[in-house]
Amino acid sequence: MNRKARRAAAKARGGGGRKAVPADAGLKAAIAHHQAGRLGDAKRIYVEILSDNPDHAAALNHLGVIMLREGDAEQGLALIGQAIALRPDYVGAYGNLGIVLKDLGRLDEAAAALRKALALDPGVAKTHYNLANVLNAQDNLDEAVAAYDEAVRLKPDYIAALNNLGIVLTLQGKLETADTVFRKALAHKPDYAEAYGNLGVVLTKQGRLDEAVTAFDEGLKLNGDDPLTYNLLGGALTDQGKLAEALAARRQALALNAIYADAHSSLLFGMNYDPRMSQHDIYAESRRWEEVHVAHPISRERLRPVDPDPDRRLRVGYVSPDFRRHSVSHFIGPLVAGHDRRAFEVFCYAEVARPDDWTARIRDRADAWRSTVGMDDLAVAAKIREDGIDILVDLAGHTDKNRLLVFAERPAPVQVSWLGYPNTTGLTAMDYRLTDAIADPAAAADALYSENLVRLARGF
Repeated sequence: MNRKARRAAAKARGGGGRKAVPADAGLKAAIAHHQAGRLGDAKRIYVEILSDNPDHAAALNHLGVIMLREGDAEQGLALIGQAIALRPDYVGAYGNLGIVLKDLGRLDEAAAALRKALALDPGVAKTHYNLANVLNAQDNLDEAVAAYDEAVRLKPDYIAALNNLGIVLTLQGKLETADTVFRKALAHKPDYAEAYGNLGVVLTKQGRLDEAVTAFDEGLKLNGDDPLTYNLLGGALTDQGKLAEALAARRQALALNAIYADAHSSLLFGMNYDPRMSQHDIYAESRRWEEVHVAHPISRERLRPVDPDPDRRLRVGYVSPDFRRHSVSHFIGPLVAGHDRRAFEVFCYAEVARPDDWTARIRDRADAWRSTVGMDDLAVAAKIREDGIDILVDLAGHTDKNRLLVFAERPAPVQVSWLGYPNTTGLTAMDYRLTDAIADPAAAADALYSENLVRLARGF
């Protein structure tokens, strides 16, 4: 056992005396404990085996898995790596190595380890499944589908593989096939609440709203504490025009998870459809959104210094999930192209997981393009500060996949909301909302916006 793996085993062992355990009997007992979920008992025996035989590859491998389960991925990596060094044909260790590397975010290495495991033994469904999960995380969707398909071919009742396959097919827009896959998962496991929720998403996208609501309801019968399903149900009910029921579903999502910001945005979006909701109601809920989801609203007094050079170009950043085939792009595409490049540099921050030809056109017209997919809010805000953006424009408001929590970090000295959402964001950090006299005709209503309203003639 090398020094790093020895330290890992010592850390796992801790102090205290022990009683020697024969390796074969001990390994069998430890695996039984491990499979039954008694990880403490399994860990103790693996460590005892390694104390007598530091080069016991199986004990190293299984102990590494436990370290992973305990959240110590680096130690798990060291132990599993030592097992492979001792047994270069150790299929299970390569499979576990791939899982550890995925959890560490080292996706290329994870894929390589899992492919090595499959080269040694291509008949393990779980390894195909784990490789598919890595490929999915890499956005290699076609390859992920092939790997999930192989896992299901080897194990037709592999529920997790069927579910994830359906999710990827949904992302690809292959809705009929996804529908079939989710129904196959439910045929094998009729009490699979998650598959009902995913089937409901597919049916909603297909416009089969009655069936979608039924699927969501079935999922909630099985798991009534799932805020995601309530939020998705709210979307289908909104599309049906059942506005009161939709708002009730989203309020239930928030009752189950008060800090579910996306559901709270969905609630606000839905309130704009409901004629029973006044602007006062929407404003109050919008301000509550900030109170719940923004820990410390940032005032203008805490802004970064601005370069005072009067001859430099201003940097304008546009933030949107809709730089794609979407109504927002009809408006923003020509605007990005039309900026006077003698006075402005244009940066686009795109929350676009599936770019298309419209994405490419807008990207080609921008001076700088930043994909924010997979980045947390603090990381996006830090990137915007690093880019030195002077004016940051939100194009989403409380619509799907918004990045309002980035704006709450106030990464730019001037922040503006425009175009994608017809109402106030409720954010202290949002300085202005661009509108017109038709969308917001009454000056008396200005007090019901957190932003200063700037009315542009025929702005919409």
